[in-house]
Amino acid sequence: MFEQRAFFTHRSLTLEPEGLRFTERKLNAYNELTISYEDLLPLGTARFRYVPVRFTVLSVFLAFGCGKVFYDYVLRGEQPNSAAWLLLILLGLLGVLVAYTAKQYHWHFVITTGKGNISFLDLGSSGKQLPAVVAQLQAYTVAHLRRKYLRVNAFEPAEAQLERLMWLRNNNVIKSTEYERYEQQLLGQRSQLIGSVGFSLN
Repeated sequence: MFEQRAFFTHRSLTLEPEGLRFTERKLNAYNELTISYEDLLPLGTARFRYVPVRFTVLSVFLAFGCGKVFYDYVLRGEQPNSAAWLLLILLGLLGVLVAYTAKQYHWHFVITTGKGNISFLDLGSSGKQLPAVVAQLQAYTVAHLRRKYLRVNAFEPAEAQLERLMWLRNNNVIKSTEYERYEQQLLGQRSQLIGSVGFSLN
């Protein structure tokens, strides 16, 4: 259904018979989560950007350190030969820290569900596809729940069926007019069924 590859991380959404499957593969971890369609609703979206203040400040200090070593060693020639290794180590740490900070600084697109949140990077062409992916997921979930639960049977207990219809209405799977129509159909069928087997004392 949807895949995203960014910063050595692969995330995907897949529609399975039992629910929505989310997988996340990183260099040092693999996460997998399946949310049933009954637990997906209500679906929503959110966007946020996390600013890693501590890493940003640390990057600035490392940059100043690199500049100081470079100035003393290259421009003034006052540092011993070991300063070259120190400069390389500091530059390496700075590069890793800047890359990690930049990764955290990106906008994130969050899909909110009834059981938790699923986060993606709001980045490039894949980020632009995410609103359409959520709309497609909403439509598929609603259609799936309608096929599975939208039915009435006069021979089954009415209370359980009404609770199911109310749950569908509360999650916007059916409209209020549909709920009222099915409720009337269910109660009307039951009253006709009871009336047909009743008797009179007269």
